Amino acid sequence: MRHVYVTLILVLCTLPQTRGQFYGCSGNTYYVVDYTYDEPQPFCYPCPQHSSTQGPYGTYCTCDVGGAQAWMWSTCPVPSGCPWRSDVIRESGSIQCVCHAGFSGDGGFSTDSCTACETGKYKESTGNAECVTCDPGKFAGNVASTGCLICPSGSSAPGPDACTQCAPGTISALEGSESCVACGAGEFSENRGSTFCSTCPSGSSAPQPDACTQCAQGTFAAEGSVSCTSCGLGSHTLSAGSDDVSDCICNRGYTVAVDGGIVCTACLSGSYKLWTGNGPCILCATGKYHNV
Repeated sequence: MRHVYVTLILVLCTLPQTRGQFYGCSGNTYYVVDYTYDEPQPFCYPCPQHSSTQGPYGTYCTCDVGGAQAWMWSTCPVPSGCPWRSDVIRESGSIQCVCHAGFSGDGGFSTDSCTACETGKYKESTGNAECVTCDPGKFAGNVASTGCLICPSGSSAPGPDACTQCAPGTISALEGSESCVACGAGEFSENRGSTFCSTCPSGSSAPQPDACTQCAQGTFAAEGSVSCTSCGLGSHTLSAGSDDVSDCICNRGYTVAVDGGIVCTACLSGSYKLWTGNGPCILCATGKYHNV
């Protein structure tokens, strides 16, 4: 003990006067004299968490729990009494409990003083502030969240607690979307989580925005069509997936009404056509006939 007093007196007596009178360290700090300078210089260092000093000339800190000596690199135990999910701070000379990030409440000393932020809300830092609801287009899917996530493109956050992939037929091109948008007429998106709509190619149609379907035989469609168009009466296409009315040809027993036209009419009485195509009907031979 005598050695400690001698050291303290020596330190106080050797404080430098060239840079002004030293009046000690303030707050929860302690001082150390550095003898590497031409004249010894005092430096103030902060006490570690959960500790304090007894005065402006203290050369060490004292842990709040147990009373052990401590320096800035030391670790002091958390004082008992603060509830789980809270931390202790020293403010105006008194110990207070504050809630961890992701938890809100009044701190206090009861076991339920700090409550986890519910889904859709967050709290970034230590303190007793309220949890905050996520902004539109962002979400917090877990309790006790310390921040919100941005909903990626191809999905939306209609509520602050979840981000959902866009359903087939809908898209979101940008991140942070509140809702997915349906594809326009003649467009489609087949997969969940799409970020763009595709135009239905010629020879097919998109009656619903979640699929593009090939036109059946006897129908045709241009690019971006909502539906396929049927060939006229007495005509058909040779295959599925036709893209223009010019692909329609007359059935057997039908011929084009006007040369170069696309409207097929039945062969007149006394004439016939045994093949498909846009050729003319043939008159029956003498002594033969054909009824329509």
